[in-house]
Amino acid sequence: MEVVALLDMSGSMKKIANDTIEGFNEFLDILKQKGKTNKIDITLSLIGFNQESKLIWTHQDVRKRDPLTAAEYVPNGKTAMSDAIGNAIVHLEKLKIKPDNVVFFISTDGMENGSTKWTTENVRNKIVFHQN
Repeated sequence: MEVVALLDMSGSMKKIANDTIEGFNEFLDILKQKGKTNKIDITLSLIGFNQESKLIWTHQDVRKRDPLTAAEYVPNGKTAMSDAIGNAIVHLEKLKIKPDNVVFFISTDGMENGSTKWTTENVRNKIVFHQN
């Protein structure tokens, strides 16, 4: 299973940066335990987003993954969530991951206000394409 985690790194997240890091690391621990308990391989790609998408980790085995740090998670800028989702789908296409083996996890505190490349409709169409 491939998990794609999208973390909002816009400026409004500064006040909850520590909580976001702690919450994500708890999620990572849950993934590790689920993989161990269910004897399945789980890989993780982590993308931080503000007005740009930043690939932080790509296709990492969760069992070997260290926790997210404050050095990796630095909030600033706007919230370009549609761009982040669209870019994440393109990332998966490049990895040739089968869509039925993918789970998206998105953490944000706000609304879309900064996408320039992807619209909500474009993202929706891309998702439907892969679902079919």
